[in-house]
Amino acid sequence: MHEVITELSSIRWWISVVLAGILINLLSTYLKPQLDKAASKLSLKGKIKLKSMREAETLYLNKLRSDKDFRVLETFEELRFRARSTHMLLMGVFILSMVNLIELNLKERMFFLGFAGATFFISYLFYEKAARKISKIRKATEQ
Repeated sequence: MHEVITELSSIRWWISVVLAGILINLLSTYLKPQLDKAASKLSLKGKIKLKSMREAETLYLNKLRSDKDFRVLETFEELRFRARSTHMLLMGVFILSMVNLIELNLKERMFFLGFAGATFFISYLFYEKAARKISKIRKATEQ
């Protein structure tokens, strides 16, 4: 403890702190305009992308509203996503049950548990895609 207090009271420590503060201030003064430019470019790209995504969704919703055949096809695609989701979920449950029923060493068990986890995750992704699609279909038919 005495060594820390001695070091903090030395002139060398105070000079290094002042020099580090000046260096950080100069560095931040130099980098701030460049960071601001990069952030504004990134923000502009994001705004452009968001605008194009909104326009694409508006076109999609208008097509859903106006074309009944397209709406039916999109509904069937949503059902396919739900079926795939259910299939992957059942496959994951089957793999988990087999891992518990069959005698496996640790590496094999970890491999199949990872594979089951991957199938559950893929099932979730398919279900999320189906939910988004049906949400857009409902949004188009309500308006």
